[in-house]
Amino acid sequence: MKQCTSCGAINSDHRSVCVDCGKRLGKPLSEEQANAVEEHLRKNTEKLYQGEDPLHIGLLDKIVGGLCILGLFLGLCLWLLGFVKEDGVGTAIGGLLAFFFGALESLAPELMWELEEMRLELFVHDATPCGMSFIFRRVAQVLTFLIGVVAFLIALFG
Repeated sequence: MKQCTSCGAINSDHRSVCVDCGKRLGKPLSEEQANAVEEHLRKNTEKLYQGEDPLHIGLLDKIVGGLCILGLFLGLCLWLLGFVKEDGVGTAIGGLLAFFFGALESLAPELMWELEEMRLELFVHDATPCGMSFIFRRVAQVLTFLIGVVAFLIALFG
């Protein structure tokens, strides 16, 4: 196990550059250091399952998730009622998908993190989260909602 001296991310021994920041990695941690890091990760994992971490669904998550569900519902209704222009169908589908994934990211963060871990394991073989991943989650929630709104405005009026 190697720990990046630049960003603190944990990387596997076979990596030569950090999976998070791309900086060159040094030597593997000693067995004592690796055990301490593993214990720290175990405690953080326990917090994850107990809802004491950034994946816990808070007020912002509920608000954005509710807005995304409302956008999904209103978008479908407007489409079914014929308000979406014929040349805006693709944009409307994109807006509905943005609302759907925004709701998932907001109201089912554990599921989305599981999917992210599977993706990371396929490509980098080290699915250890960093602090930035939780900030990106918050940004993704708001952006997917805004993308859905803009897409539907374009589908309706564009």
